[in-house]
Amino acid sequence: MSRRAVLRAERLLLDDVVIVRVDSMCTGEPRGADCPVTGKPLPLCLAALCVLAAAACGTDRGVTAAPPAGRDVAAPTHAHATAPSASASAPALKLVHQFREGKVGGIPFSCAATRNPGAGGRPAVWVSSQTTDTRAVALGARSVLCLSGFPGTGPITVTVKAGGHTYTTALKRVGKSVSKQSDAALFDGREMEVTEKGSGMLTSGDWRFLPSSSVREALGRAGRLDLTAASGDVKATNAQPLSRQPGAATEDGWERSRRVALYGYPAGAHVPVGLYRVKASPEGPNAVLERQVGEVVMPASRVAGFTIPQDVFRSVSAVAPEGKDTYCLSVPVVDQCVTHPV
Repeated sequence: MSRRAVLRAERLLLDDVVIVRVDSMCTGEPRGADCPVTGKPLPLCLAALCVLAAAACGTDRGVTAAPPAGRDVAAPTHAHATAPSASASAPALKLVHQFREGKVGGIPFSCAATRNPGAGGRPAVWVSSQTTDTRAVALGARSVLCLSGFPGTGPITVTVKAGGHTYTTALKRVGKSVSKQSDAALFDGREMEVTEKGSGMLTSGDWRFLPSSSVREALGRAGRLDLTAASGDVKATNAQPLSRQPGAATEDGWERSRRVALYGYPAGAHVPVGLYRVKASPEGPNAVLERQVGEVVMPASRVAGFTIPQDVFRSVSAVAPEGKDTYCLSVPVVDQCVTHPV
């Protein structure tokens, strides 16, 4: 190349397109190869530059980039679709071919069973969840609020923190059975009834612990639920760990949003979502895999969501005529129907 040649190239990345700008005095150079980016003939001094630019922008459009963590991915619709690759440390998750619906044994739970014996007679506040991880609060699990060491009849407030936000719930002592709570209990500002269960222990009605997606994300990042209960001069605090047991559950109002929450799977794991046909049998309902309908890549928080495709939603939400097969969605490890007809 002539010493007079001056070459200045700037690469500006706009999504997946590379723009190459060239200022050159090498117009007198012999002709080289056509540039694979522009298709125009170039002097030899620029041909090599365009080859590099083509490599940078990736002329092979058949390559599919892995989706961002926490995003749901539609199932491949043709043989040439390239699925995103899982991280090297994430386990390979597969859908089971079939499972016996409703055959999972219940896990007993209560405030007495999950009370921290090390608390002694000190005031305490915690959430008891129906999970094998007895000391943790579990997303999607039946749960109750528990308090001990708050004597008298004075008002009690419970404060929880998530993602830099503070949520306060007023407790009302009642002498009868307490009402069931909403999925967003402790985060919706609604008053919560509690009743005494003996030995100075107070407990609320049960609810499915599944707050909004933003709260779930914040809890997932923190890995714990921070609670404070106060009544006059009596106060208790607790940084309760969040269970990492994998699971999935339909969000409140899923019949409108078509949203399913997933949680507990390792960060980077690709979690397949399967459509199952539930068939009646003498031994009970048997769910058989029809096909995979999507995939979710778990983010660092280990909490994500999946939007059910419209055509699939029609199948899993419809109530089938008596004696006919029904459909549901399920995910690995859970191996039970996550959705049920509405």
